[in-house]
Amino acid sequence: VLITEMPSKRENKGGYLTIRGEEHICDKIIDMLSHAKERAYVSIYNERLESFRVYLEKMTAQGKKVVIITNEPFELTGATVYLTECRKEQIRLITDSNDVLTGEITNQYEATCLYSSNNNLVEVFKDALANEIELLKMKGNN
Repeated sequence: VLITEMPSKRENKGGYLTIRGEEHICDKIIDMLSHAKERAYVSIYNERLESFRVYLEKMTAQGKKVVIITNEPFELTGATVYLTECRKEQIRLITDSNDVLTGEITNQYEATCLYSSNNNLVEVFKDALANEIELLKMKGNN
């Protein structure tokens, strides 16, 4: 009886969520990488990127596309890596062209990121990353 009265699951309409704190942000990154079905575009400083290596390796082992933009060489079989000057605090992540996470980890407690599955925001970030990748290709930084 209860099941028939229970409301159905709401469809995600693409809201925005502010995530505060380094631990929570890292948890969200892991969640996004773990649930990505096809691809991930990651722009993270090399030092921080290393902490997500196991999740990125799992993605490439499963044949999923992984594109990384970082500041120093990062060896990951099956991934495409582009090198550029990037701010140490900045994080950008897009998974499956559905979800985006962007923000900064300045320190453990003041870190703030915006997460969204809003199609308009995802498209803006996809375009920005695509343009950045094209510029890096022209410069030969991969």
